[in-house]
Amino acid sequence: MKSFILSLCVLLTIITGCSNSSEQFDSSTSWAYYFVLLNDTIYIQTSEQVENVNQQLGTIQKSSNDERTQMNTNQTFSNYLPKGTKLYSIPGKNHDEYIAVRNKDGNYDVLKSQGKYGSSSSNLISATIINLKESILISKKRRLIT
Repeated sequence: MKSFILSLCVLLTIITGCSNSSEQFDSSTSWAYYFVLLNDTIYIQTSEQVENVNQQLGTIQKSSNDERTQMNTNQTFSNYLPKGTKLYSIPGKNHDEYIAVRNKDGNYDVLKSQGKYGSSSSNLISATIINLKESILISKKRRLIT
């Protein structure tokens, strides 16, 4: 009887070990906030709007809502605006601090600079997002274990 139980345990171990099923623990890969990368500067969407804009500063060249996307600082990138979206300067505001993008209503949403991409302030934001993702992943694993 003992040899039967032992054989059954070995067989079940082999069967489950050869299973094609692999559960992956993947946290959300969407960005924590809407942003644009223009001329090596990160701009974050604000709730402010303006009616008038000045000259066009650039066009979104690459768009992705997946955090794993590699950003090239030589390209104008956004995690929410589609490729081809035009970016504008705002009258009376320095375009190093504020830019605008036309929304669906025909008004212009204001985006505020968060500094140069890769600077300590933007690295702090990235580190915070990574830490948050890791915390979520750990809590999901703990729930599955218990």
